[in-house]
Amino acid sequence: MRNLGNMALKLAANLSFLFKEQPLLERFEAASRNGFNGVEFGADVVSTSSKEELVMAKERAGVEVVGLCGPNGAPGEYGVAAVPGREEDFKTFLSTAIEYAVALKCPRVHMLTGAVDPSIRDNAEQTFIANLKHAAQECAKHNITVLIEPISVIPNYFLTHQQQAVDILKKVDYPNVKLEFDVFHAQRMDGNLTEFLRSHLQYVDHIQISQVPGRHEPDEKGEVNFPFFIDALQSMGYQGWLACEYIPATTTEEGLHWTKNYIGK
Repeated sequence: MRNLGNMALKLAANLSFLFKEQPLLERFEAASRNGFNGVEFGADVVSTSSKEELVMAKERAGVEVVGLCGPNGAPGEYGVAAVPGREEDFKTFLSTAIEYAVALKCPRVHMLTGAVDPSIRDNAEQTFIANLKHAAQECAKHNITVLIEPISVIPNYFLTHQQQAVDILKKVDYPNVKLEFDVFHAQRMDGNLTEFLRSHLQYVDHIQISQVPGRHEPDEKGEVNFPFFIDALQSMGYQGWLACEYIPATTTEEGLHWTKNYIGK
């Protein structure tokens, strides 16, 4: 294991990826026992758990929910935010995401774009921008930030590149719509991680980390030099969360050695 450093960071556990050795509602306490003060989760959690049981699990563990995903839609769908003709579904999914975020006192919701045929990408962008403006207005009522995230692993997913996301954020032009920068997807699609962040940090509200290409722990061998990356974030003045959205190489707890120099309660 490589030593990634010894500076304090705000690390959050993504419960859709970590501690899956345990039932969902027990993962909150597992995260807390292992030094995480924050957790986040994907659409799978919102789709399978009630607000009430999630609130109880969060409070029992004493952690903050720092981000969640709105519903995906039907099986095989990955959101509808950029899908023409699904605007009413988007509004429904957004309302659900806001309900969960308010109950959990979560300040961020990520609304997935969905997959679209390449032949209608211009129309899809217009749909995405209109939906994000609506989301910004609705979320502002509750001091919630709307996140968009380029994703590299879903065929025909609408949003795949970091600069594409920034260009859309400029067109949306709402202060509570921001970029969720996922190191795994950004490295796969674009590279140039730290220089992009230096130039565009004002658009970034949340960062997710994992090694590339295996999507395992940051201290695994891979393409990303995480000691350099984390030092660069510190030098830029980034003070937000780093969410651990990775697939443990063995078990979650066996792979957490790398966190000991970063977090502790």
